[in-house]
Amino acid sequence: MPTRIIFWALPHTRKTTTSSRLSALRERSNWIPPCHRTTAILVPRTAYRALGHLDNAVESLRNAVRADADYIEGHENLAIVLGEQGKFEEANVSLERAHQLKSSSGAQDYFWKGIYKSFDEVPVRGSGHEGNNWALATAEANRQLREVTESYRTIPFQTMGVDIFLPMLAGLVSQQRDTVRILDFGGATGTALLHLIAGVGDPAAIELNVVETESACRLGEQLWPNEPRVKFHRAIADVPRDIDIVHINSALQYVDDYRAVLEELCSFQPTYFMLPRLCAGDFPTYASAQMNLWDGVVANWFINIGELIGIMESCGYRLLSKSVEAMLYDQSNFPAEYRMQRACNLLFGLCNGEEQPAMPINETGGMCA
Repeated sequence: MPTRIIFWALPHTRKTTTSSRLSALRERSNWIPPCHRTTAILVPRTAYRALGHLDNAVESLRNAVRADADYIEGHENLAIVLGEQGKFEEANVSLERAHQLKSSSGAQDYFWKGIYKSFDEVPVRGSGHEGNNWALATAEANRQLREVTESYRTIPFQTMGVDIFLPMLAGLVSQQRDTVRILDFGGATGTALLHLIAGVGDPAAIELNVVETESACRLGEQLWPNEPRVKFHRAIADVPRDIDIVHINSALQYVDDYRAVLEELCSFQPTYFMLPRLCAGDFPTYASAQMNLWDGVVANWFINIGELIGIMESCGYRLLSKSVEAMLYDQSNFPAEYRMQRACNLLFGLCNGEEQPAMPINETGGMCA
């Protein structure tokens, strides 16, 4: 993930819809110093928020970093409070300064910490992706992205990287179908629709069904009140059965029982399954604590690729394409045999009753990452 926070619904990303550091800091930084750090009086940040005095907190923190320009925690806390006020550009500046100071001092933040056998063992904090803060961040990011999308002429300069996969696949499917029906599991507040509108030759042929949390669905419906091409669903079972593509962008790893979810989605019998930015590779399946989300610490699976391919094969799907994300993740705090390095981009296709092909995988999967 980039050093600079961009409140863009990549998510994250699910995961990357917000800062690469801001969420971890938000949970870790329990105190806001009202002035220079040598002052003995500390006021809880939560008290400022409860009293509605965030402006006072910002002023105090600005004074603190003016008094000591190398005050890392001051810059971090200032970024947190500015983010809570919706002043994302200013938050970016403060967080970038904190990162520069950390880099020069040799300090290191990691996206993930700990290796666990199950989600139950992961020390989660806060509401994470289930909370309103995450949904609000994605909604605001999509409002900004929609403005950019509406400004381009022919080439959508904002649709790049892993965001090109779904529009390209939908464009291919549109050659055989008048309407391309997509189930976007964990699709936030409709991020994929923006890239589909921008990237598909005939965007009128798109029907996007987003499965998300209650808060994300509610905000997505507010963001797209008169858009017939997108519908939001609180459960997989609510989605119409006629689906051409299932799209899961960096979301499967946050589901405790990912096998059950994959099997339920496979029951729709879509022609294609697309999984960009999936935490999978040549390592044993394990859970970890993801530290970089906006609202707390969440559990994150790292899935053995052989296990994942086996699940999809048992449901009648073959692996058609595999690649990795460009971003190299620092997991130097993990033993070498557990490091992902790069997330996977996978495409599966329905076998249509043909005999399952033999997939050449080694003991730990060996297909990507």
